[in-house]
Amino acid sequence: MIVKRRKWSKEKEGDYDESRDSENAKSEEITDVVAILLSAGTLAKEFMVGDDSGWTIKFDYQASTVGNEFEVEDKLVFKYPSRAHNVFKVNRTDFQACTAPPKAVLLTTGTDIIALTTPGKKWYICDVGKHCEIGGQKLVITVRRSTRVFGFSTCTSSSFPYQFSYWI
Repeated sequence: MIVKRRKWSKEKEGDYDESRDSENAKSEEITDVVAILLSAGTLAKEFMVGDDSGWTIKFDYQASTVGNEFEVEDKLVFKYPSRAHNVFKVNRTDFQACTAPPKAVLLTTGTDIIALTTPGKKWYICDVGKHCEIGGQKLVITVRRSTRVFGFSTCTSSSFPYQFSYWI
């Protein structure tokens, strides 16, 4: 995608000024292309847990992760009714037992965004009632090191408000 800047004439609002020289125009186009390539190569992915169902019971979270590659700097978004569910970040043992230890990270807002900051396995459960044990409301993913182009870190939402979103 190439974005061209247009220089608007001061005499008539909205009229395109054809008088700029071609060397200047090419320089601006190259600058625009480089800016787009740099920003596109650094965007984090945002994964919506549970697709359009959100974080809920009786959803096959493991099947939904097939084909997705999670990288450092990506984000998981857990959407759910805040009084009906929660999200605990747990370890492998607690994940398998569907238990949330006292020191586990608890999220309860209903729109919880988790930044994936380190590589490795990540485990998440809901400990409301028997949602994890019977309802299968648990997710495990493997996060790998970032392979983003140019090795730049991801732009924050305040500096570059665009992200790619995926359903998982």
